[in-house]
Amino acid sequence: TGTGVRFADCQSWTVVVEATINSVNPTQCTLTIRVGDMNDAPVITNCGARNVDERSPVNTEVGLPMLATDADAGQALTWSLRDTSVPFKIGSCDGQIKVRVDELDVSRPTREDVGVDVRDDGNPVMTASCTLRIDINDRNDPPVMEDKDFSAFENLAVGTIIGSMGATDPDAGDILTYSIHRADSPDHLEIDSQGRLKVKVAALNFEAKTFYSYGITVSDGRNVVRRTATVAVQNMNEKPTITVPATLTVSEAAAAGSAVGTAFRATDEDVGDTVRWTVSGTTQFTIDATTGQLRVAANAGLDFEARTTATFSVLAEDSGELTDFRAVTVTVLDANEAPTV
Repeated sequence: TGTGVRFADCQSWTVVVEATINSVNPTQCTLTIRVGDMNDAPVITNCGARNVDERSPVNTEVGLPMLATDADAGQALTWSLRDTSVPFKIGSCDGQIKVRVDELDVSRPTREDVGVDVRDDGNPVMTASCTLRIDINDRNDPPVMEDKDFSAFENLAVGTIIGSMGATDPDAGDILTYSIHRADSPDHLEIDSQGRLKVKVAALNFEAKTFYSYGITVSDGRNVVRRTATVAVQNMNEKPTITVPATLTVSEAAAAGSAVGTAFRATDEDVGDTVRWTVSGTTQFTIDATTGQLRVAANAGLDFEARTTATFSVLAEDSGELTDFRAVTVTVLDANEAPTV
């Protein structure tokens, strides 16, 4: 009749055949026609488009499982993807499509056309195919910023840039803002709008603190990333500082080599630095290069009646050749002198 014969609908047909000769003596026989089974291909029933967010973790399900029907009862269906390099995979038994890669990124094509196959286990094996559209939804990506280790010399001026956190953002047009969510103590640093770590207080001092750790936050307005910035303070040679004795007096009759007041002292923040002492602008006094003790020079010619003070400079130089100097005044005291005949 043109409608086709399907084993699934009817496995046999009974046909009565009648034969006549000159329209007389009709003869009938009954024929049974058995329908032989042939394997039918499965039919995929849900190949509509679906979507998934970027950065979805591995094994995230993408829509509902794929479905197929098969006219041949009892057959097992097996699913596969024609291209295994796409960022998706499919369960061979359940037809569930899932994310395959660690970083599903919209910077890849925002749409994947995925070829899906399903095959039965008949003889011969029959296969059905479809192309499934998967759209990857763009999501705002967080900024990218790493922990940073910096170094800086002590005694830097306010505003000196120590280094940059250098955050980036995959999303074009995002504006990044920086802040400090955990300051060190004492708090000597700050971060500017460009992510540059700068000196806030001119107090970096290797001898007082050698290491700083700050918690840095960067935000694109929706996502927040926190990292750590460390600063190792590097030592610099610092000049000595002279302490002048409270009283500097000497008798005009003092012999050469006599001590004048107590020894000069110098402080130096650099541990291990040694100080060398010298005087300039006088021939009446000398100073011990090691101890800083001021003494009367040979042939000093101290004379109260001629001059009651002597002014000159004392210089302290450390082992790094940095110096400090002080202008000092020694008061010459009168001594009883024998009359002159």
